[in-house]
Amino acid sequence: MTEAEFGSTVMIAAVACGPAIRNVDAVDYDGKIWLVPMWLDREDSEWSRPLRLIRIDNHRHQKPAGQWDLLVSEPVPAALLDDPKALDARYEVFELPPVLFPRRRGMSA
Repeated sequence: MTEAEFGSTVMIAAVACGPAIRNVDAVDYDGKIWLVPMWLDREDSEWSRPLRLIRIDNHRHQKPAGQWDLLVSEPVPAALLDDPKALDARYEVFELPPVLFPRRRGMSA
């Protein structure tokens, strides 16, 4: 990565995956909302880089009151969240985006 942008806020999204509701990190990047199912962390850095971003703002979602910052109203395929190579034509995926966020232990590993 030659030059990275710096993001600011990591949110927690409730995402339906089959019969379960999963907590997944979400970020605002490039004016869009993305899920971040996996992060690339370095022990010597205060910053984390998303392994992949899954665009969600063009799918039904809402900002609920309560423990989540975002509620994704339609199911997301579990493979899209769990398998870094999985793709689904309904979702825009951005692999290794050039953006860093403050390192924190959110819901996504």
